[in-house]
Amino acid sequence: MKKIFLIKELFNFSIKDLFKLRIKIFRKKVKPISIRYIKDIPNKTNLKFFFDTKNKKSYKRFLKDKKNTIKNANKICNNVFNLLGSGNKFLGKNINWREDFKSGYSWPLISYNKIKIDLSKKADIKVPWELSRFQFSTELGKAYWYTGKKKYLEKWKELILDWIKKNPVEYGPNWACTMDVAIRAVNWITGYFFFEDKLDEIFKKEFYKNLYMHGLFIRNNLELFPVKNNHYLSDIVGLIYLGLFFGRKDWVNFGKKELENEIKNQVFNDGVNYETSISYHRLVTELFLSATILLMKNGIKMSNEFMKKLKKMIEFVMYYTKPNGLAPMIGDNDDGRLHIFSHNNINDHRYLISIGAVLFYNKLFKKYSNGFNEEAFWLLDLTGYRKFKSIKKTYEKLTSKSFREGGFHIIRSYKNYIIIRCGKHGLNGLGSHNHNDQLSFELNISGKDIFIDPGTYIYTGDAKNRNFFRSTEMHNTIRIDKKEQNKIYPEIVFFLTDNTKSKLIKFIKNNKIIFVGEHYGYKKLMDPVTHQRTIIFDKNKIIIKESLKGKKSHFIEIIFHLVRNIKIRKTIKEIKIGKLSMTIPKNFKVKIKEGFISESYGIKEKSKIIVFYKNLKLPEIITYKIKF
Repeated sequence: MKKIFLIKELFNFSIKDLFKLRIKIFRKKVKPISIRYIKDIPNKTNLKFFFDTKNKKSYKRFLKDKKNTIKNANKICNNVFNLLGSGNKFLGKNINWREDFKSGYSWPLISYNKIKIDLSKKADIKVPWELSRFQFSTELGKAYWYTGKKKYLEKWKELILDWIKKNPVEYGPNWACTMDVAIRAVNWITGYFFFEDKLDEIFKKEFYKNLYMHGLFIRNNLELFPVKNNHYLSDIVGLIYLGLFFGRKDWVNFGKKELENEIKNQVFNDGVNYETSISYHRLVTELFLSATILLMKNGIKMSNEFMKKLKKMIEFVMYYTKPNGLAPMIGDNDDGRLHIFSHNNINDHRYLISIGAVLFYNKLFKKYSNGFNEEAFWLLDLTGYRKFKSIKKTYEKLTSKSFREGGFHIIRSYKNYIIIRCGKHGLNGLGSHNHNDQLSFELNISGKDIFIDPGTYIYTGDAKNRNFFRSTEMHNTIRIDKKEQNKIYPEIVFFLTDNTKSKLIKFIKNNKIIFVGEHYGYKKLMDPVTHQRTIIFDKNKIIIKESLKGKKSHFIEIIFHLVRNIKIRKTIKEIKIGKLSMTIPKNFKVKIKEGFISESYGIKEKSKIIVFYKNLKLPEIITYKIKF
């Protein structure tokens, strides 16, 4: 209850409100933004953007994925969008920007600080937010460059003006989250530089005016509480883009100063983002990288300390990337991005390593980047491409590494890979984007996934599934007496108590790679239990030991979630999974049941789960092996 009262104090709302999830957007009482108070809005920009309109022909020769870009842009021209697992959805000739078009619920056009997220509505506010981020600007812009067809330019202008008309400043859900205001501003600016040479003065006047008001809104509504996180970072990155666009040195200076502060506050010394979610680490790294490159392009450099920490963030991306090129789905995964320039798999984060290779002229980054990604190309231009090509090859290989402070421990041997979660609760203990996944791990053998984290699926659009996907039974760990590692409050969907207090005991890299960690999430039981897991990686086998310290009998479940479409067969003593086998712990029963995984936000697919289960008198050590 201590954490609950902490949240109550920070947000100034009642315990009753907490448990009913009367989520409100709390703001300071600031003067409403009005064009009447704005004088001398610039009518041009001196911003040096990532790419240059004059280089269209060179870009067209370099880029290859034109077909998909044009296909997607044509859908947008017909008001067909595919967002957050919706599939291709026609939004009608008259787009309702305030609607969750997946559920049909529409938020009212009222003051932004009165907008509520009511779980009983079964509506996902991320849908109108995602649409209003305008990340589709890049598809329309690239299609325009590739084809020269004005319909893409006209559609972008039409959507901008329609959005402005239907979303007056400070009214409706699309002003309720400053982060989304900032990301929208960034993508409006990105679109502008695709089309700038053909924009008429009437459009520019309206565009500049409303874009400027985005800047004023962000500066008045920075997301500071309960702690600064990816929202606050998005706010200041948006201010940097806008400050450079409009020549507002005060916005740029403030943003730069806060970037320096936040890489200290939000990133551990080992380079892991303190929200301890892989997907959010990607987003935060992208935010820092993009703002840094844009500042550098305009003659502003970050400190050496900042750059060293940023390099460590990219190193973590390189280490957590699996041999198949995909990232594990540990912690919340909402597919969050700043801007999207390519058609990479949503769980392929290697474009960040590609950018890092150029920024830090790093051989190992180049080796593990999978080439000069299109995302890198749009941020670093032809100059970045030439620099990437000039980086010499290296024969150095990644080895096992423990990110102790961040709580991720990675075992590598040839093309085999394990990542284990054992560490701090994110956001200084609030756990907003954490799951009940302590001592859970993902396993990839010879470049193929075997055990995976099932992902996130959804947030406020379905609280039941939100809590199910972050529960203990949805992770590759042990559940005792069908209890949660950390208590989940069903209607507080962005808070997780920190009962586990996980601790790394040892991580040894010799002939055998040994991980030992434990957590205390079951100390709250009538008969307190400590779970210690040992993983020993020894050439072609993995030995797992589960040490359970208690005094009485408990119902034990050892749970493993399998990648989709893998062959599985049970014999008397073991489970055959693809080309490997896992021994069944002595005297344990086995069930193989249907489960779900979510590889992208809003999408849920069937998979298989293995559960070893037994009533067991503690203390006990359970041993089993995986052979391949």
